[in-house]
Amino acid sequence: MNTTKKLTEAALLSSLFIVITIIAVGTGFGYAIYLDFIVPIFFCIICLKCDLK
Repeated sequence: MNTTKKLTEAALLSSLFIVITIIAVGTGFGYAIYLDFIVPIFFCIICLKCDLK
C-alpha cells in the first residue's frame, strides 16, 4: 500500500511538472529562471518519492 501511495504522488508531481513547464515556457518566464533552477528541484523530489528508481 505504501508503494502505491509513493507512486501516485510521483505521478501527480510529474503531471504538475509538465503543466507548469508548458505555462512557464509559453509565457517566456521558463527560459530565464525556471529551466535552470526549478526543474532540477522537481526532478530531485520525484526521484526521492520513487526511492531513486
